[in-house]
Amino acid sequence: MNHANVASALSTCSSLQGVSIKHAHHQQMQQAGVPSLTDLAEVELSKYVAAPCQPRASDPLTWWHDNMARFPLLSAATRRYLAAPAMITQ
Repeated sequence: MNHANVASALSTCSSLQGVSIKHAHHQQMQQAGVPSLTDLAEVELSKYVAAPCQPRASDPLTWWHDNMARFPLLSAATRRYLAAPAMITQ
């Protein structure tokens, strides 16, 4: 989508009465054929579920690092949830 289309979509969105800008923007993106983040996440999750299971002895952090480009949305979430903060014990 180019800048002219974005500007047109935003001006259309802001001129709508009784409809939130977010909702109108979503409608404009759907009409332009741009998939939503939810759509992209669902496709990515389906690919992940269809992928073969890894052996229990494998390192999940290494697997996610190796598959970061294949599953960009899921790998971002796993970095957040699989990463443990460092602790100092005395």
